[in-house]
Amino acid sequence: MRSVAGRGIDESDRADDARVVVVNEAFARRFWPGADPLGREGDQGRGSATVIGVAEDGRYRDLDDHDYPVAYWPPEQWRQPSVAVQLRFAAPGRRPRTRT
Repeated sequence: MRSVAGRGIDESDRADDARVVVVNEAFARRFWPGADPLGREGDQGRGSATVIGVAEDGRYRDLDDHDYPVAYWPPEQWRQPSVAVQLRFAAPGRRPRTRT
């Protein structure tokens, strides 16, 4: 995802550092309408984190999805038992499809 404000997650966001999060534009519009989300604190049940960046909106659930709030956490700070990867592809002459 392309960053539209602040910075993205990088190798400097270590497990023992202050917790950070990057949100997408839809997340910022929903939770901080008309306000700058950078530097705001939030807690989504994983502990408090500071918003360090805003990423452009993408298509998350399907190709027609436009306004789905998403937060991205550094993997070193937010360990998960599994990770989902989603790919978008299209065969020549066919409409793009998304697979998980």
